Amino acid sequence: MPSSEKSISHPKICFLIGFDRSGSSMISRVLAQHPKVNLLFHPFNSTEVTQTQWEYWQPKENHQDTFQFQKKMTEGILDKEYIKSDWFFNYSKSPEIKPDELNLIKDTKFHFKIDWLQENFPEIEVFGIWRDPRDILCSLVRNDFHRLWYANLNVELLRRICSTIQPLAKYNPLTGNSLQQYEAMALGIAMRTEMLMARIKKRNWLVYEEIIAEPDVHLNEFTARFGLSRFDFKDLINKDYNVVGEKFERTGQWKSFFSQAEKERINRIFQFILK
Repeated sequence: MPSSEKSISHPKICFLIGFDRSGSSMISRVLAQHPKVNLLFHPFNSTEVTQTQWEYWQPKENHQDTFQFQKKMTEGILDKEYIKSDWFFNYSKSPEIKPDELNLIKDTKFHFKIDWLQENFPEIEVFGIWRDPRDILCSLVRNDFHRLWYANLNVELLRRICSTIQPLAKYNPLTGNSLQQYEAMALGIAMRTEMLMARIKKRNWLVYEEIIAEPDVHLNEFTARFGLSRFDFKDLINKDYNVVGEKFERTGQWKSFFSQAEKERINRIFQFILK
């Protein structure tokens, strides 16, 4: 370690994990308006985490680069050589770990790696974002992100996920040969959300719809968990915090976007996570 880098003992670090278009940019960037919240925006983009986003990492599995990056973070050091994301440098509040603040890591690709993270770094809190998956799907399709970002999500990959991650085996009957691209995307959302739901405690969920309705209540409940002072979030919530895509629209859009037959197929795919 260069002599100019001073190690910090156990800074507060929290992961905030949501699917793309779940409101993760909005929620994290609004929270970052708090003077004691330091947002680290997508530090894992274009790393092995993104490249293996559909692969489950066993708790004891060796991922040395990511392990070392995480370990340095817990010591107060941000290894910028690991970071490949322009989004990180453009949208993070600070490109450093702040010793006296909550360092909030916003991520959309860690769903299948939570067991690995919690085994190796049990001191790091992990929170999830819940948003109605039908609205997530609608936003992805409306922006054509289901093709631009997830072009590789096909029947073969979906079946491989079902066969290698036992709790997701129940989705295998839904992976028919004639899947439309939006249906493949829906299955991807359902599977990753299911893994998040199984591994994150109920009290560690931030619900998009609740935050839109009562931002001061729910965001201050979150910050209070880390001993932070109360903050006025309500006037910040109606801005557009997306970093890419069309002008934002909020809940309910899926009802008019898809046909009745498409909505029935979507609801069938989401049956396990909507019950």
